[in-house]
Amino acid sequence: MARPLRRLYPVPGFQRRRHRSWIASMTCATASLVVVGLDASWQRWGGGDGLGRAWLALAVTTFSLPGLYFGFMTLRGKLAWLAYASVPLAANALLLALPWVVRRGG
Repeated sequence: MARPLRRLYPVPGFQRRRHRSWIASMTCATASLVVVGLDASWQRWGGGDGLGRAWLALAVTTFSLPGLYFGFMTLRGKLAWLAYASVPLAANALLLALPWVVRRGG
C-alpha cells in the first residue's frame, strides 16, 4: 500500500491493549515479589520477624489481585495468547498463595 494511503486504513489496537495489560499484570507480579523478597530479607538479615503472615498476605494481595485481573484481561481466543497470558496468571496466582504456603520463621 502506498504511504499516503496508510492513514486511511486504521489498524485496530487490540494487540497493543492486550500487551499493555500483560505488562501491567507482570508489573503487579513483580511488585508483589518485591514485597515477599523484602520480607524474607528482613527475616534473614534484619534480625526481625518480618511482617506477620496476615500483613504479608495483605501487602501481596494488594498487588497480586489487580495483576490477576489484568492477566485475565490479556486472554484472547487464540492458543498463542493463552500461552502468553499463562505467565502472569500463574505468577500472580502463586504469589497470592505464597504467604500461606511458605513456612515462617527459622
